[in-house]
Amino acid sequence: MSDDYFFNVKRKRPEELFESVLDYFNNETLSNYAESKSIMRTQRKITLRALDILELKKDQCVILDAGSGPGFAAMYLDELGHKTITLDIIADFLKFYDIKDLNPILADMCYPPFQPNISDFRRIIYL
Repeated sequence: MSDDYFFNVKRKRPEELFESVLDYFNNETLSNYAESKSIMRTQRKITLRALDILELKKDQCVILDAGSGPGFAAMYLDELGHKTITLDIIADFLKFYDIKDLNPILADMCYPPFQPNISDFRRIIYL
């Protein structure tokens, strides 16, 4: 193999290298993620498949996008006419795009800021 090629093979996942997700998503990593067209396309496909599986009606539910990042899935759901709430622990993600209409909440999805017994989470899918 020629020395002209270099392959950057990741040996460890970010969660193995960093103590907190906040440490991993620094300015450069956050921007690269939020501007990635391939991640956008992937989120779109996964979101569409989740809608097919769950058979959700637009006017019958509010969809919580927990760990939303910059809100790719929620923006697509909004385009399709679904009501959404986005939740992420990284404030800069929630500010990267103008997603005020998607009800962004700054919170850790492990400790959602909702009152008990207020939500009906009968159908849950992790994207």
